[in-house]
Amino acid sequence: MTLQASASAQVRRREERQRTVTRPSSPLDSMEILPAAVAFLLLTASFSLLLSLLAGIHDGPCCTRYSQKKIPKRVVKSYFYTSGNCPLPSVVFVFRNNLSTCTDPNVQWVKDLVKALDGE
Repeated sequence: MTLQASASAQVRRREERQRTVTRPSSPLDSMEILPAAVAFLLLTASFSLLLSLLAGIHDGPCCTRYSQKKIPKRVVKSYFYTSGNCPLPSVVFVFRNNLSTCTDPNVQWVKDLVKALDGE
């Protein structure tokens, strides 16, 4: 091999090395971040589930609709207000036969019946 051929081979190798760009390795390339990401997602999902379960916890029954029928005092054994956690605030009247019905606490006859039961 001549000196000129050797020199041109060295120049080509140098040019090839310069063209080959190496980028720094990323944690995503080596999947080092995968266990931490999975742990974070599991923790977030668990926390979200816990909060949704706690939001559903409340004291006593909740009403989904009101009865429109006026109730006579003589059939009512007791009454109670639904919890503040219920979406529909209600007065629940319990009858002497232990059945119950939900009523709107803002209706005048319900207010009058509550007042009459409290007066006993």
